[in-house]
Amino acid sequence: MNKNDKDPSYLHDQNFLDLVAFYIEHPIALYTGTGVSWSDNPKLRVGLWDGLIKNILLSAKNLDSGTIKEFESLDWKDKPWEMAEWVANKIGHDEFKQYVTALIQKEGIYQKKYKLLSGRFLKSAKTLNAIVAFCAAFVGGKITKGKNGQWLAVYQRSINHRVHTVVTSNYDPFLEAASSTMFRKPILKPVAAQGSSVGTLNDIPVFHIHGYIRFPYESRKQDDIERKPFVDPG
Repeated sequence: MNKNDKDPSYLHDQNFLDLVAFYIEHPIALYTGTGVSWSDNPKLRVGLWDGLIKNILLSAKNLDSGTIKEFESLDWKDKPWEMAEWVANKIGHDEFKQYVTALIQKEGIYQKKYKLLSGRFLKSAKTLNAIVAFCAAFVGGKITKGKNGQWLAVYQRSINHRVHTVVTSNYDPFLEAASSTMFRKPILKPVAAQGSSVGTLNDIPVFHIHGYIRFPYESRKQDDIERKPFVDPG
């Protein structure tokens, strides 16, 4: 590869080149953390793990200022589960779940139907866009006439068969919602609990290893099942 000063530096990084070489020969599984759901819009972002847990603490009612000061004085570096457990013990585990759900389902993130993300959120979530696009593959297209007689290009997409699965530590369904919003035929299926179906060969399963919070407009019947994680952090 000839180095071009206009190319991003990562294109010449040996780790990146090794990854590309592996990807050409082998299928892969993607692992995503909280950063995949990051939004440039501060009104819509859920926040990274530390921010999410602190937001839950600050959202709690009847919490004295001393508890917040104690939280900020403690060293939580490399202790994500201890931090979450500390906050859950302070505000109550049921209340903790309610606050997590409220933050992930808050107004402005979703459209009112079909499990779609709002345009405002999707446009401000660049990493989310990139990962969903990477999971798709162009398989063909045709030219057709629209309702007004104009010629339109219609593209057909399928899953990227080199991506066998997506593993995420996130509770949110933003990956699946982005897939439904970006493509007519969703390509990602949430797999939230032990015993859940991984879908058909037309879907890439997204394993929520720490648990899963449903879309805000879904039925509550499966809520308890959907919260059951694959991995027990304890």
